[in-house]
Amino acid sequence: MKKKLIPLFAAILTATCLSPLETSSLVEASEQPTLQMAVMSDIHINQGNPNNKFKQALTDLKNIAPGYDTIAVVGDFTDRGFEEDYKAFNQILGENKNPGAEQFITMGNHEYFESNVDKASTVTDEMMQKRFMDYNGDPLSTIYFDKWIKGYHFISLAGELSAKTLSLTYGNIFPDAKDWAYISEEQYQWFERTLAVEAASNKPIFVFLHQPIANTVYGSDKWNAGFDSKRLLTILKKYPQAILFSGHSHYPLNHPKSIYQDGFTMVNTSSVEYTWNENGRIPGFSQGYLVNVYDDRVEMKSREFSDGTWIKSTTIPIPYKEAAKDTVKPTFTANSNLRISNLGTTTVTLSWDQGQDNTAIDRYVIKESGKTIKTVYSQYWKPEEVVSATINNLVPHTSYTYEIYALDAWDNLSADPIKINLTTQGPKGWYQKGDTWYYYTNEGAKQTGWLFDKNRWYYFDQAGVLQTGWISINGKWYYLQKSGEMMTGWFKDGTVWYYLNQNGAMQTGWISLGKKWYFLDSHGIMKIGWLRNKNNWYYLDNNGAMYTGWLAKGSQWYYLKPDGAMVNTKYYIAGKWYYFSTSGLWRK
Repeated sequence: MKKKLIPLFAAILTATCLSPLETSSLVEASEQPTLQMAVMSDIHINQGNPNNKFKQALTDLKNIAPGYDTIAVVGDFTDRGFEEDYKAFNQILGENKNPGAEQFITMGNHEYFESNVDKASTVTDEMMQKRFMDYNGDPLSTIYFDKWIKGYHFISLAGELSAKTLSLTYGNIFPDAKDWAYISEEQYQWFERTLAVEAASNKPIFVFLHQPIANTVYGSDKWNAGFDSKRLLTILKKYPQAILFSGHSHYPLNHPKSIYQDGFTMVNTSSVEYTWNENGRIPGFSQGYLVNVYDDRVEMKSREFSDGTWIKSTTIPIPYKEAAKDTVKPTFTANSNLRISNLGTTTVTLSWDQGQDNTAIDRYVIKESGKTIKTVYSQYWKPEEVVSATINNLVPHTSYTYEIYALDAWDNLSADPIKINLTTQGPKGWYQKGDTWYYYTNEGAKQTGWLFDKNRWYYFDQAGVLQTGWISINGKWYYLQKSGEMMTGWFKDGTVWYYLNQNGAMQTGWISLGKKWYFLDSHGIMKIGWLRNKNNWYYLDNNGAMYTGWLAKGSQWYYLKPDGAMVNTKYYIAGKWYYFSTSGLWRK
């Protein structure tokens, strides 16, 4: 995240269906805040890792605000919830934070993770909760608690079940429940009572819960508290001065929806250790907030700790005032014209320069014939980068018209899309569509009829479809294997044999092969046993070969001439006369 990005993201920040909250210059003001607070989350301390990002963040905070009053960590400060992770976290925090700052630590879902990581572990949820309370730095009686710091109310909520317990209890009903925050009725009632204590409209109430309320801040559509998110929303709407901080998603603060308003204010705190967005992990980022509280406003300054730069500054007025709706639609510039690359028979890559918006473009949708076929999420932190998308499974030699629309963080759709027409290339050679094979000539035409390719023959019907099995062509039968290759020679289909000549045509009648004769009937089936043909009887052995000479069948004898015909009269054999009945039996 470089300083050249600041002007775009220091521009207006909005909430869903809300127009921008007031944004201020990132230049330091001379007015001193009544409370200065550092906020971060998802540090994921693991004793096996160097944890340099946490140290770097703390060092950066001391440099920019050496006298901050408190540091709040919104859960997942450990990666596994091991005791050594707690010790490493407390040591790094103690050595690198402002010594005079109070700390306010919220329990996240990773603080329960020992049983996930170590399958031999016997820790219970209650044991993990006690570990959190023991290492928190303050004597706590529960994992949810409140504290007053410089006259401001701080309230911490926490999920009460581990991922393992949530999966076993609710996994069959809610597959995503393992990452949710289970809040008991007792905690809800405590929360409502605690919120009401000395609540005043001109004083912000700072609330912390690791998982965000579903479908509020950026990233909460996928990563959220689940279960009773609506109940949390209903409770907090009674207190417009409330500001709810949450982490969990790891989604970056560069996105305008990192601060969201719906009757009160909600804040995504991203992650110190690593960030994500819809496309996956974003390398290099490490983010958090410096919060300045004044009598008439709360100033939220998002920070990139990795290079010590500001991302943007957003002002929330006190008493709370909800911003007007944002209806500004994204637009495309002349440079956003679609470009084509890698155009092939079934695929194409489209690219375009990012559009413009008063906040930031969140995503693009590609439509074909009015139907959305692909969504591409923007790298909104890199507005100068070209956007690209590859579309697959196209039909060769087919024309397509694509329209691309931009949507901003508040789902405002660009009025005019950018459009492009293209025609895919025709294939050459073999081409498969579904389970059907075709062959295209060098001119791009579909092959029909016979094709000789790589010393093998294939046959395509009038639609260009490769044929298999038995086919009849010009009164002759051919057999094509599953690969389409034409068969020649002997061929067994089921329990019967056929013979296909060198041209692939099925043979009938007498054929001579290797000094042996065989007979195939009018259907091409090889015969065995006695055969009557043209008033003569023949005998074909079990391999189909015509028999000659003496033939014993049980106690009876027959004689078959050199041409295979059975003798049925007086016949001279090897210097002797033998007599045979009209049925061919030798009369001894």
